[in-house]
Amino acid sequence: MRCPDKREPDENKDNLSLTYGAKVDAWACGVLTYELLVGCPPFGMSTREGSVRAIMFQPPRMPLWLPAGAADFIGWALTKNAVLRPSIEQLQRHSWIQQHSCGTGRDGLRACCACMPTTWLRIP
Repeated sequence: MRCPDKREPDENKDNLSLTYGAKVDAWACGVLTYELLVGCPPFGMSTREGSVRAIMFQPPRMPLWLPAGAADFIGWALTKNAVLRPSIEQLQRHSWIQQHSCGTGRDGLRACCACMPTTWLRIP
């Protein structure tokens, strides 16, 4: 399945042939993590066609300065085959995420908000 271009968030929501599963969230997490750490999209090419080809057939290019744990996390999240791609829950348990988390929530996952000073939180 290929994702169509969208101009509006609600575009294609009623198209039943374009159903998206939860594994799309894992893919998006990988893309966002890459962009936040590296500063550009993982599959950005000079043309739209080049970007589509890279998304479909090439692994993301990991800068040499990117920590190995981060590169592993991103590469795992950006697994091309959705059947083999991890779930969000699996990504939360990745060693790189666990290494940078500082508390444990009710579900056994580590979460950082539990240890933040309350002065860091905006409470309306």
